[in-house]
Amino acid sequence: MISWIVLIVSGVLLIFAVGSGAKTYSWVKGAQSVEGTVVGHVEKTKKKKKGGTRMTYAPRVQYQLEGEIREFVSSQSSNPPQFREGERVRVAVNLKEGEESIASFGELYGFSVMGSCIGAAIMVGMAIIMNGDKVLRIIHPNI
Repeated sequence: MISWIVLIVSGVLLIFAVGSGAKTYSWVKGAQSVEGTVVGHVEKTKKKKKGGTRMTYAPRVQYQLEGEIREFVSSQSSNPPQFREGERVRVAVNLKEGEESIASFGELYGFSVMGSCIGAAIMVGMAIIMNGDKVLRIIHPNI
């Protein structure tokens, strides 16, 4: 029973991650690219699973579009910071949806790739375990 639950949960993760990637792809397709600069970092406090907290840093990015200077804070943060202050970055701006993001693979597709890989790996592993006797006979026909 637990095997089926794990298989279903990993399948849902895989579907959610692929869907997130497809949504990101569609969003980026409607975006334009401009150059921006990391002008600072915003500290974010994240709770640890075993209690306590740790500080992460989200880049604050400034860019110019249509003669107007704009600024946003990335939704992703890390420790140490992923980008240095003063670093030039590509920015994807979707005016139709009023959103922007740093145009790096990790920022745009990191969750989709990791979620897909984890979901698929768990599904394959559980399928092998659930069919363990058949797999064992293939690997060791003498048993």
